[in-house]
Amino acid sequence: MPARARSQLIVAAAGVAAAAAVVAWVLRQRRRRRRQRPLVVGLVGPSAAGKSHLCATMERRLGGQLRVLACDDHYLKPEECPRFNLAAIPFPSGSTPQAFLCRGNADMNHPGSVDWTGVARALDKLIDECDPSDVVVVEGLLLFGEDDGAKAVLAECERVALLQARSNPNADGGDKRAQDELLRRKWTRAHLGKKSYRERGVSLEDYQAYWDHYVWPSWVTHGESRCPTGAVRLDCLAPAEVNVDKLARAGCLGPAAAPLLN
Repeated sequence: MPARARSQLIVAAAGVAAAAAVVAWVLRQRRRRRRQRPLVVGLVGPSAAGKSHLCATMERRLGGQLRVLACDDHYLKPEECPRFNLAAIPFPSGSTPQAFLCRGNADMNHPGSVDWTGVARALDKLIDECDPSDVVVVEGLLLFGEDDGAKAVLAECERVALLQARSNPNADGGDKRAQDELLRRKWTRAHLGKKSYRERGVSLEDYQAYWDHYVWPSWVTHGESRCPTGAVRLDCLAPAEVNVDKLARAGCLGPAAAPLLN
């Protein structure tokens, strides 16, 4: 059967809706091949590094030319996530704090906990909605992860920036002062609609154990150690304005950043 006739049969069998979806996909791919799409930037950093604050600062300075896709909005349900060994953490109080027991052992610091298909679809939609002069920032803790879905989303990013806990670039594994600041931020901040761990009765000493034995090692494994060569490295302790200027100078904000460079 000739290829054209075979295609007509496939379209007829798939129905009008499916055919429209195929056409839309083809047009989208053609446009992407012509590079008529916004600049896509991946922004990655450890927990409490200030990714959301940096994005908000970029939005304020670039106005309507910047859109943000937060991977935090695409976590799987806790029961669908990988697990970690909560019982193995040596809490100084001698028992697992109730806040951690309520949280459970769903490993939200593992790339397998993110619905990367949902992230990819949301990114695809944003790209379609934006002008070529716009910037789309994909912001997330686990974008460097070894999960195939994370790799596929990262591959869509033309620029990558790491908001790192390393005020001292010569420090092995990160600067202790920066890590201590991130730990304190994480312990004291409310996040994703939940009270802070301090408000939920977790002592700083117990949270330190949780951070040292789970949160930070997970970041090193799935994030810091997998940072791509050529990523723009930002200091998480620097003011957001300073980091925005560095991103602009590094070409991570595209034509929209021209006014920032004058």
